[in-house]
Amino acid sequence: MSKHIYYIRNPVAEKKKKKRIPILIDELMKGTGFTHDISFSEGVGHARSLAQDAVIEGSNAVIAIGGDGTMNEVASALIGTDTALGIVPTGSGNGLVRHLAIPLSHRKAINGLLHYRPQPIDIGMMNDIPFFCAAGLAFDAQVAKRFNSSKFRGLPNYLLLSATELFIYKPKTYQVTYWEELDQAPVQIELPAFMLSVCNAAQIGNNAFLAPEAEVNDGYLDLVVIKPFGMERWVPLVYKLFTKRIEHNWEVYYKKVKKVVVNRISEGLVQYDGESALLGTEITWEVNPNAIQILAEDLRISQRHTLAKAQVV
Repeated sequence: MSKHIYYIRNPVAEKKKKKRIPILIDELMKGTGFTHDISFSEGVGHARSLAQDAVIEGSNAVIAIGGDGTMNEVASALIGTDTALGIVPTGSGNGLVRHLAIPLSHRKAINGLLHYRPQPIDIGMMNDIPFFCAAGLAFDAQVAKRFNSSKFRGLPNYLLLSATELFIYKPKTYQVTYWEELDQAPVQIELPAFMLSVCNAAQIGNNAFLAPEAEVNDGYLDLVVIKPFGMERWVPLVYKLFTKRIEHNWEVYYKKVKKVVVNRISEGLVQYDGESALLGTEITWEVNPNAIQILAEDLRISQRHTLAKAQVV
């Protein structure tokens, strides 16, 4: 049986230290008994196409080198296959990477992939769109669109765009139906939402814990609705996000669910793993348990959600 690892690299806006990654791969792959290839993605959807080809060719693992968007494309092609997903993070958010305690150091991440064993994790589906970290609508979808259109990356720019959007965003009211268990009657509520997100992982990136109780292998998604709030609550809310203190209280509606259906008056933006799209008036989120194999350390360890810190290669 062949032993092959396929690396897919997003070259967009790479800095000098990221351009050393192929050299690190060649160095660390020596003597492992695996062959490997490295390909560049050349636009939206290309990483997924490359990953599909790797599955057909029998690769043991496909490694996404990039941010959450690249990870989503590659992982989408591996759902339901025996080919494992690996991640070498070069993005700005890295929500799933941080949840799984995958090193942010490129060298350590690449080396770890050669020693981790594949483990099954859940994924979420938003209509027909797979997501691996979080997907939602309202405020965060607007910010995702602005962030993806910006030439600047990183947390400072994300916070700046969020603060700007805060002054112009007008929360809407949604009809929400959710199932805590599929064999039980659903719960139906109507409520205004500043943010409405359905999470598979605990954080949405940069150590912002939107769903601190979420686990990627528990068979559930976490519904988090942040209700509209006054401007004076902005700083305390951000503090709670970065200290894992989002709570079940008057301003946050938080439930573990199997399925969620949201109805809204008109079509609008959604976001999934930081990417934005336009969907219609009814949106359904469902969990797909153990849908993909991922290369990571023991999930019992990684799910401590250690606050990862970037390291220099």
